[in-house]
Amino acid sequence: NIVDNITHHRNFNEAIGFTRQETEAVMQPLVDICDLNQRELMLEMSKWYNGYRFNVRTKERLFNSDMVLYFVKNFDMESCQYPEQMLDTNIVSDYRKVMQLFAIGDSEKNFETLEELITNGEIIGLHSRKLDIDKDFNQDDFISLLLYMGFVTISGMVLNEVRYTIPNYVIQKLYYEYFKVEIEQRSQITMDNSRLTEAVRQLALHNNIKPLLEEINKALALFSNRDFMNMDEKHIKAVILTLLYQSDVYFIESEPEINNRYPDILLLERNPFKVNYQFLFELKYSKKKAGKKGLADKKAKGIKQIKEYLCLDNIKSLPKLQSYLLLTDGSEIEVIVVE
Repeated sequence: NIVDNITHHRNFNEAIGFTRQETEAVMQPLVDICDLNQRELMLEMSKWYNGYRFNVRTKERLFNSDMVLYFVKNFDMESCQYPEQMLDTNIVSDYRKVMQLFAIGDSEKNFETLEELITNGEIIGLHSRKLDIDKDFNQDDFISLLLYMGFVTISGMVLNEVRYTIPNYVIQKLYYEYFKVEIEQRSQITMDNSRLTEAVRQLALHNNIKPLLEEINKALALFSNRDFMNMDEKHIKAVILTLLYQSDVYFIESEPEINNRYPDILLLERNPFKVNYQFLFELKYSKKKAGKKGLADKKAKGIKQIKEYLCLDNIKSLPKLQSYLLLTDGSEIEVIVVE
């Protein structure tokens, strides 16, 4: 790779990480000793550690080998439980690298890239095969750098441009942790992690949404007075997810595809933690100028959507599920229980 750049050569894609077959072989002793369901285990591993693709024509998505080996090393063989921390401390410290990357070139454009990745889940750009940070370093160069560092992956093509996405849950969590730091610095505020942890604990154990609602409304009140973020439904959702990602209790799914339906947020129980409640949140935003009628229309639409979600088999099968409509005009959120 020093003599010739083969990083994105199709024939070398599978040399960069673990294939599914290789990962299954690594996990087999855990399956045998603890009598685990291999399909369920691999599904979990895929969510956390899979998703890397370095050539648009290859079909094989790779597992991060460091993350897979961390999981095996920290798996509790006596009680047959997953590690409480699914992220290697070395990976967690990588968010500092993310911060350093976002300072290269035009930091404002880089922040826009971060916003787009978080709010849309993807970004499109030309792939730069040669990077020179000492010269004109544009957005395409920056996104390509994120690809080389493993913080985005190749999802497909749009004409001659590449579609980039966040590869897996680990990297997504790192982005939200960095996003929190960035917006705190830009708005000169501090979001108390201990209060956020307690808010999620109250939600998980007692179905008490009030502490979380207070934290969300506090954040929205501060952001509404700043001009560094657009305040539309996607950005409000990004704020809510940023707060939720500060806790490790739940596995968070944002707009998962379920029978061609896309509920906004699912908070799902994750091994080894046991919660008393799982949650479905649907967010609806109405501009202030739309007035009470606008909010009423959004409320009716949101309730209808949630009731449709609750009829889906994959949603009906979730135990201990509570459903909430989050209704907002951008300044504060009203919560409606939907059954």
